[in-house]
Amino acid sequence: MKTLSVNDMPCGLLLTDINCNILQYNDPFATMVDFEQAELVGKTFIDILAPASRIFIQTHILPTLLEKGSIDEIFFKLYSHA
Repeated sequence: MKTLSVNDMPCGLLLTDINCNILQYNDPFATMVDFEQAELVGKTFIDILAPASRIFIQTHILPTLLEKGSIDEIFFKLYSHA
């Protein structure tokens, strides 16, 4: 059985650690936010969020993840160079 990588996924995918540091992402995600690979290296998920989404993740999402361990669905507005 073949092991899948994030680039095998047809949709944008971003993986972070608990501190929101970007660990891995796929090409569809980079295309979606119109960042070059080098621009995403060293950034956190917070860095690429629009201001309202940034506040939402810091005040609701992160505390909920720490308390409950999961969230079923989230909508974010991301920055884009486009």
